[in-house]
Amino acid sequence: MRRNKKGFTLIETIIVLSLVAVVSLLMFSFFGQGFNLYTTETKSADEQMNMRQVLSDITNKARITAPDLITYELGVLNVDDYSYTLSGEQIIKNGAFLASGISEFNVSIANGVLEIGLVNTANNSLSTSLSLAQ
Repeated sequence: MRRNKKGFTLIETIIVLSLVAVVSLLMFSFFGQGFNLYTTETKSADEQMNMRQVLSDITNKARITAPDLITYELGVLNVDDYSYTLSGEQIIKNGAFLASGISEFNVSIANGVLEIGLVNTANNSLSTSLSLAQ
């Protein structure tokens, strides 16, 4: 007797579906890891951009301000008519929001040098120093 083989057996179908499921799970895990990495790196880049924005704003104002108009007292940096302070995880400039995600705002003024250090919530730091000599 001769059998007519048109189609697939149940075993063949189950094996193919199992292989497709395994490949699909692997693809999903790769895409999931890629998406997690993307969101983590995007958040990190945003936090670093916030720190650079704060430092840029302060240094731009300090460069055009007379040294005697730059003071730091009780956690508030005053640069001429501008005041910068850390409130929670936000840098506030003249009472308005400037940047978020900042956990530390360190300022020192000594020997004609203004030093500013920032640390974000991911524990990355950025600092700058600026000569105040005229």
